[in-house]
Amino acid sequence: ARLGIAQENSGRLVALVRQQAKQIAERDGLTYIISDGPPGIGCAVISSLSGASLALLVV
Repeated sequence: ARLGIAQENSGRLVALVRQQAKQIAERDGLTYIISDGPPGIGCAVISSLSGASLALLVV
């Protein structure tokens, strides 16, 4: 998937990518999914953190 800078619906795209990652992990018997998210407090950040059991923040 491609998304340009400041393009709308980035939170929705992140949610779709997370769903696909979960399906792949379940199919391949993987325990963890490691993802990187953008800086800030926008929808993409919230979407990338939702449902996470552990988060590492770099300050």
